Amino acid sequence: AAKLIWVTSGDEKAIKKMCLYFTTMSKSIIHLKTNDVAKACQFKLIGNFFVVGTMELLAEGLILAEKAQVDQDSILKFVESFFPAPTWIEYSRKMTNGDVSHTDAGFSVNLGLKDVGHMRQLALEYGASLPTADIAYAHLKSVQDQGLGDQDWSSLINSLRSASKLPSIIEQPTKSEKELLKEQEGAATTGTREV
Repeated sequence: AAKLIWVTSGDEKAIKKMCLYFTTMSKSIIHLKTNDVAKACQFKLIGNFFVVGTMELLAEGLILAEKAQVDQDSILKFVESFFPAPTWIEYSRKMTNGDVSHTDAGFSVNLGLKDVGHMRQLALEYGASLPTADIAYAHLKSVQDQGLGDQDWSSLINSLRSASKLPSIIEQPTKSEKELLKEQEGAATTGTREV
C-alpha cells in the first residue's frame, strides 16, 4: 500500500520525471519549490521532530496519568478520540502496552539519536530554540546508555519512568506462530475427542 510521503527539492525537470515513480509508492508528494536539494533533508528532520516531540509529549502525559492512577485505557481512548492521528495512536499504544523493544515498523533509539542530533544542529545553525528536542535527546541517550539502542525510539518513555520511580515497561509476551498453531491443533483435537 502506498504509505510514503515524498518530499522533493531540486531541478524541476528531474522531479517531474521522478513523480511518475513517486505516485506509485506514495500517498502524498510535497514539492518544496526550490532548487536547493538540502531543503528536502531539512524538511525530513523537521517532520521527524514532530514525531519525536509527539512521543515526548505522550510519554510525559502517560507517566503523569499512571502516577495519578488514572486508567490507562481511558487515556488511550481519549488519545484515539481527540488526536486521531496514526502517530499519536500508534505510539501511545506502544508505550502503554510495553511494545517498545523492537522496531518492526519503527525507528531505533540509535537512529533517533542521530536524527535528533541533526535537528539540534540545524536549530543551532539557524538560531532556533528546540527545547523539546533537547529533552528527547537526553531521554533517548539514557536508554542508549543502558545498552538498549536497538529498541524502538518510543522506549524513551523508560527514561521518564525511571525518573518518576516507576519500573521500565516490558513488552507483553506474545505468542509465537508455533504456540498459536499448537493451541489451534489442540482445540481441534479436543473438539473431536469422544468421552
